[in-house]
Amino acid sequence: MTDPVVQRLQDEIRHLRDKNDALQEYVQRANFELQSYHDEYGALQHMRDSRHRYDNVDDKDPTLLNPLFVAYDRRIRCLEEELERLKKVEQEVNAQNMNMQAKEQREASLTKECEALQQQLDKEIEKGASLHGTLSDMACVAETDRGRLQVAQDENKVLRDSQSELTKALAQMSDKVKQYETENRNLEGSKTLLQSTVQALQQKEAALQHRLAEAGDLNEKLRVLQHQLQGSQQQENSIAASYKEALEAIDNAQRENRHLQKEIEDHKQTILALQQSEFENWKRLKETYEQTEECKVDLSSGLVREGQKDIQLANLREQMRQLLAIQTETHNKHLKVVSGKHRTHVDELREEIKAKDIELSNLKAQLEKCLWEKRQKDRELEAIKREAMGFAPALDSSSSMAHGTFSEDLHAKLQQVALQRDELQHRLEQESQRHRREERERELQSEHLRNQSLEKDRRAVQLEGICNDLRDEVTNCQKDIDRLQKQVQAVRLQKDEAERKLEYDMAAATSHAHLQEERLRIQMEEALSKQRQAEVALDKALQQKTESQRQVKQDLQYEREKFDQQLSDSRAEVIALDKHVRELSTQLALSQQSAKEREREAEAVTLRSQQISKSLDVHKEQLGRTTQKLSVIIEREATTRRDLKDCQLQLDRERLERDRVEKDRDRYRTEVQQTRALLQGPTRFAADEILEGTAGPGDAGLLEDMLAIAGDAGRKKRRPRTRSSRVLSGSSATDF
Repeated sequence: MTDPVVQRLQDEIRHLRDKNDALQEYVQRANFELQSYHDEYGALQHMRDSRHRYDNVDDKDPTLLNPLFVAYDRRIRCLEEELERLKKVEQEVNAQNMNMQAKEQREASLTKECEALQQQLDKEIEKGASLHGTLSDMACVAETDRGRLQVAQDENKVLRDSQSELTKALAQMSDKVKQYETENRNLEGSKTLLQSTVQALQQKEAALQHRLAEAGDLNEKLRVLQHQLQGSQQQENSIAASYKEALEAIDNAQRENRHLQKEIEDHKQTILALQQSEFENWKRLKETYEQTEECKVDLSSGLVREGQKDIQLANLREQMRQLLAIQTETHNKHLKVVSGKHRTHVDELREEIKAKDIELSNLKAQLEKCLWEKRQKDRELEAIKREAMGFAPALDSSSSMAHGTFSEDLHAKLQQVALQRDELQHRLEQESQRHRREERERELQSEHLRNQSLEKDRRAVQLEGICNDLRDEVTNCQKDIDRLQKQVQAVRLQKDEAERKLEYDMAAATSHAHLQEERLRIQMEEALSKQRQAEVALDKALQQKTESQRQVKQDLQYEREKFDQQLSDSRAEVIALDKHVRELSTQLALSQQSAKEREREAEAVTLRSQQISKSLDVHKEQLGRTTQKLSVIIEREATTRRDLKDCQLQLDRERLERDRVEKDRDRYRTEVQQTRALLQGPTRFAADEILEGTAGPGDAGLLEDMLAIAGDAGRKKRRPRTRSSRVLSGSSATDF
């Protein structure tokens, strides 16, 4: 099956050849008629000059000559109009060739511009993905990035759809190819959108784990506060108050967890909406594929009318180029503004993250310092207990009784604190179990979402396969278009060769006509001398004239029928063009309606982005409240440190009191040793009885040991007792 364009050009070449042959025949007939006219005219002039009477009535009859002259004039005008029409056809063909070349250049420039725009969009998407990956620790930042990326992708999608719809109204095959590319980009955008949603969910899981770690840190702080309860009742009250506030913080964290669960459900709904949109895209792709099959069928008939519509297509393509330039300029400006805002926001969030890291490191250092101080206090208390138990026998009965009551009170307080500690530990275990259950549920939900994301990836792979098949079909169509263009070029070369041949034939015919005219002049001069001999052949000339008139009438009838046929064909073509213009107007109205629908979708997306910004503001407020809570906790830790300093001062005072008691005890021992040294011999005096009376039941063994040591010392010395020493011992005993 030959190409319709080639067939049309071959028909035009055949028609031009027929016209050339008809013109050659007409030139021959005109030369013959001109020769006969000159013969007749010269004969009549010669007869008038020589006053020779010629009584042929047909030669002088104006009713026979005037119509012949009028017919000749009409025929000449028709030939001139035909030549002008052929020149116009040649100019139109040249203009069509120029338009085809300009159209090809514009298509190449448009494809290059589209490829450049696609590469720029891919770069921007990669930049957004890299920025999104660097800030994976903050869920709210990922949410805003995802929202902005989705808005940018939707805007790009709207631009590509508008571009494809405008190009669809201009050129059918090229528009279908671009529509395939836009559908492929939309599918890739949906795939990236699904991947971004999965990453956002993973980041939210990481944020939940981070918050659970913060809850664990709060639990550790609660344990530290429980250990600090053993110091004093004031510390116990402050720790109980801080514990209540910590419980409130845990409740707030639970509320935030519930809010995050709600957000996860919202993300599930968005994933379902994306699935539905993916199904709609698949249906649309299928419809476009069916439309391409129909367009392939209609392409053979559309190429016939392509030459007459090139001027309109050129104007429409110029408008499309201007619209694309305006849209690309606005899109680039908007993209620059969005990228600048995104960079500033990312920098602010990084600074906030650094500040939070510094605060966390400070809190950890303070927590370690508190733990170290608590251990020091525990060691000091244990040392105090051991010393108190070791030196208890050295105290008197009253101090031992006071110490006993104080120890009983202390043991009661310690038991009460231990009970409270057990109760708090029980509540903490319950809270930790509940957190574990919630964490387990969130892990199950995340696993379900991962499975859904894997299913989406498989679906995306299938869609990529479909897109690859469509790309192969597009490449095949492009190859067919290249082949057709080569055939058109070959036909153009044939047409140019035929035009050159026609010009050569026309030049040869004109030169031949000039030669015949010269020859006719010579023959006319010869005919003047042979006029008398040609009277016999006049009847034959009249018969030939009638035959030529009949032939001219037949030619005129043939030309009239041919002109009527061309007129009917042109009218049919005009009707077909009007019908196609109506179809184009309906397609343009449909494209405008679809553009309005896309604008409404863009408005819905902007509303969604505003809602996301509002939720971001709510998250920022929650972050401010958490920072306030952290500041309150820091103030409480400062109060606890002050309480610990007070305890340290109390311990220092107790240590000083203990040193004073030790000094008194040493002084008491030295005095006892001195008094015992004055007592020589094993005799017991009143001083011994006084010492035994003042000493308690726990100090009896100590006194016996001291007396035994003193007796041994007296036996070793064996000094005689004097009256002065006895008096001194008595005075010292009374003093004691």
